[in-house]
Amino acid sequence: MSYRTRPRPALAVLTALAVAATLAAADPARAADPFYEQRLREGREALERGAPAEAVRPLRLAAFGLLDEPERLAESLVYLAVAHAESGDAAAFEQTFRRVLEIERRFDAYRGADVPVSIRERLRAAAAALPPELLLGADAFRDLGAAALCRRGLAHAGAGAWAAAAADLERCEAARTEPAAAAALLTCLIELERWDDAAALLAALPPAVAGARAIVRQRRRVERHVAVAPPAAGETGEPEGEPAGDGGEAPDVTAATAPPPEGEAAEDGGEPSDVTAAAAPPRPPEDAAAAPPPELSAADRRQLEAGRAALASARAVGDVEPALAAVREVADRNPGSAEAQLLAAEIAYRARRFEEAAAYFERGGEPPAGRPDLLFYRAVALYESGRRAAAAEVLERALPSLRRTPFVEEYVGKILGARPE
Repeated sequence: MSYRTRPRPALAVLTALAVAATLAAADPARAADPFYEQRLREGREALERGAPAEAVRPLRLAAFGLLDEPERLAESLVYLAVAHAESGDAAAFEQTFRRVLEIERRFDAYRGADVPVSIRERLRAAAAALPPELLLGADAFRDLGAAALCRRGLAHAGAGAWAAAAADLERCEAARTEPAAAAALLTCLIELERWDDAAALLAALPPAVAGARAIVRQRRRVERHVAVAPPAAGETGEPEGEPAGDGGEAPDVTAATAPPPEGEAAEDGGEPSDVTAAAAPPRPPEDAAAAPPPELSAADRRQLEAGRAALASARAVGDVEPALAAVREVADRNPGSAEAQLLAAEIAYRARRFEEAAAYFERGGEPPAGRPDLLFYRAVALYESGRRAAAAEVLERALPSLRRTPFVEEYVGKILGARPE
């Protein structure tokens, strides 16, 4: 046989390399295992025909098989989150939504995923009920977080939880642009006797908001304690075109949280309503010294102890949820109780709800000197929520008294190693 008919080794090698290069350059989405692609299609189709519970299993399988392809993984997780939400599994929805946020943070994969607008809207509708801190940490959902923050602040104000309401409403843009939210924040500041902050808020309000009846009524209360800048020119004390009397009353949440000052008749000449009396706890004389936070009720104390016991017996993350639910109620009902806030923060940390843990730690203030572990938990919660500079500052305060386990050392490296120069 002539040597010319023999295979050419060099040519064979070049051909193989060319094929390999072509495969390597191919769109990775097209290289996915057909099995998982088929599961993704099945899940999408189940959602389209209104069977979300049926969509969950194939979408879980798809998400498992697409782990190495961020945008396809994001696509499968978005559909899976919607399936969980629309089948009524709130806990699974939140867990899956957090995975969407994680891959968005790491790869910008959510915004690049091939997901129809209608599905994104269904995801956002379900996400609106999640904690504001979780939503505020992601650019794609920050507007939802801002709205949720305002809603939660108004709800706290309606319940008379002034400190918790003020903490939310001070971060709510609507509290400076909409009369109802502004009146609620102003009421919180007055009830907390933060007179200078109340005066500053009044000075910052645009005339259309500052002229609302509820705001004008509260202005008089503030003026008894501090000087308040006069209304802008043309401000009449009533909104333009709005008649005096009952037709100009603020929405229910404002009315419920803004009773007239003690000894001052209501502007319509009547007595405060039953709702107002129930929602606004008696105020001490305005010249009295600031009282310490009220003691927890016996029922709240029992609930905290039950939460501690549940936390002590927990063996997995899922076991912590009942303890968190019980303690969260007490903490939200008693925003001035550092004990309740710190216990809620610790349990939220153990449940890996890091944004929620960071919020409760912030409300609870500095932990007791003998609890450097709480400082460590706070540092981890801040780090996992994306607030790395704050995490480093808290961790450095904890380190001198902290037992340095391998787990602690891992986070020391993550947090202090990631600190900006």
